[in-house]
Amino acid sequence: MKLIYLALATLLVTACQPAEDNAAHTTEANAQEYPSYFKEVLDAHGGLEKWKQFGSMQYQITKKGETETHLIDLKNRKDLVKADKYTIGYDGHQVWVSPNKAAFPDQSATFYHNLYFYFHAMPFVLADPGVNYEKLDTISVQGKTYNVIGISFGSGVGETPEDQYQLFIDPATNRMAWLLYTITYFDKKQSDEFKALKFEDYKENQGLLFPTKLTSYKYENGQIGDLRYGFTFDGLALKKEQPDQAQFEKPENAEVDSGE
Repeated sequence: MKLIYLALATLLVTACQPAEDNAAHTTEANAQEYPSYFKEVLDAHGGLEKWKQFGSMQYQITKKGETETHLIDLKNRKDLVKADKYTIGYDGHQVWVSPNKAAFPDQSATFYHNLYFYFHAMPFVLADPGVNYEKLDTISVQGKTYNVIGISFGSGVGETPEDQYQLFIDPATNRMAWLLYTITYFDKKQSDEFKALKFEDYKENQGLLFPTKLTSYKYENGQIGDLRYGFTFDGLALKKEQPDQAQFEKPENAEVDSGE
């Protein structure tokens, strides 16, 4: 699932009026205007203006018994993923792997490098330019009813504007509880096959709320299915300063990832 900032540098979008809360309506965001139902979610997580004060984010992910350290420049979205056997970097133009591509055993490093950042930083990253919002009907999941916000992307936004998302919002707190998402990175075709991700164990960090646990499930016919995998976020550090840019540059021995 590649999202907005891999290819997005600047995107001009048309300003529009926020949608009424009692109507299903689609709108496209600019830097100042969002539909009120989405702004409530941003505020419940600490607020977009506070998010914009920070220049860097770093955390550790533990999955399948291994730990990675992720560093992200929040202003230009360059990033670095460090593990025992490999390092993945995005320098703003290309994704590289050190010591070589074979060291990264998973799927495409281009697909992977900012995948978990995007999950972890929701809903704030969904306030980026080029995002479309739609208020959908409420839905009941595992005996609880949620408000639903549909997310789609403008043409040419990122590498896979065909991606679609549905945010399940807890009406009592206005926090994200579930995310439904499609993956179109590999075939570039719009899909109706959603996967479900549960957002759990929120913790506050400098006034902002982030999940410390995400759990993935199968999703079919409107029902949560079997457990797929889970992972945790630890050691979250937010700083107002941007990281040293030199560390995102490709080392001499690294290989550029083709994205396949």
